[in-house]
Amino acid sequence: MDVAINSNGPDRGRGERVLTDPNLPTPKDEAWKLYVLRCADGSLYCGITNHLERRIRQHACGTGARYTRGRAPVELLATWDCADRSDASKAELAFKKLSRIQKLRRLAEVCGSHQRTRTSPPEPTRA
Repeated sequence: MDVAINSNGPDRGRGERVLTDPNLPTPKDEAWKLYVLRCADGSLYCGITNHLERRIRQHACGTGARYTRGRAPVELLATWDCADRSDASKAELAFKKLSRIQKLRRLAEVCGSHQRTRTSPPEPTRA
C-alpha cells in the first residue's frame, strides 16, 4: 500500500496524506454517489463521492468530513447512484433539507427493500 498526497475532493490543497491501494479503482472509474452514514452518536451524515470505499475509510480514520471526525465509528446506511457530480450535489442538498423524520423514512424505504443502493436519488418532499 502506497502513501500519496490527496489532491481530489473537498480536502484538495491541504496536502493530506492518504493511504492508496493500487488495486482499487481510481475515482474516475466510479460513478458519483450520494451516501448517508449513521455516526456513533446516532446523528446522520450525508455526503457525495465518486469513490465510496475510499471516502468511508476517510471517515473511519478521522480524515473525512469535520462533522464525522468526533463521531466515529460510522455506519453506511444507504447510497444512491447519480448521473454526475452536479446531480449528486443537488440530491445531497435535497436530502439535507429534509427533516430528520423524513430522512429516516427515506432510509427505511431503501433498507426495507433490502437494497442499499438505489438508482435514483431522493427527491425533496413537500410538507
